[in-house]
Amino acid sequence: MVVAMMSIVTMQAEGYDYPYLTFQTTSGELTSVAVEGLSLTVDGGNIVTSAGATFALSSLDKMYFTSADVTAIDNVSANDNANLDGSVTVYTQDGAKVGAFANMKSALPQLPKGAYIIKGGSGTIKVMKQ
Repeated sequence: MVVAMMSIVTMQAEGYDYPYLTFQTTSGELTSVAVEGLSLTVDGGNIVTSAGATFALSSLDKMYFTSADVTAIDNVSANDNANLDGSVTVYTQDGAKVGAFANMKSALPQLPKGAYIIKGGSGTIKVMKQ
């Protein structure tokens, strides 16, 4: 009788293998936050991250760890806000949503100094407020 032995290799994912935690809402919006130093709390019906992002539990589809920042921000141009007429959404460079505003003119005075990604109906730009 021949006894065959199988060797089972178990691979574990370590936290440092996945530097981002990505949240996906029921509308499909993706927001990634860096895991290093991240803490999550539940406040009422919301998950609040130490990175400044807040998600309503009722609109959260899933959250998962990933090795890449997958925040849904595409085609970023530098400081060209001429094509962002109408409402805009402002994000930090980490992908945390800062807020939604009626337009660029009303958003900029409310933002503290820093770098932001601003997404509007016809494009996405990166803005440095000094």
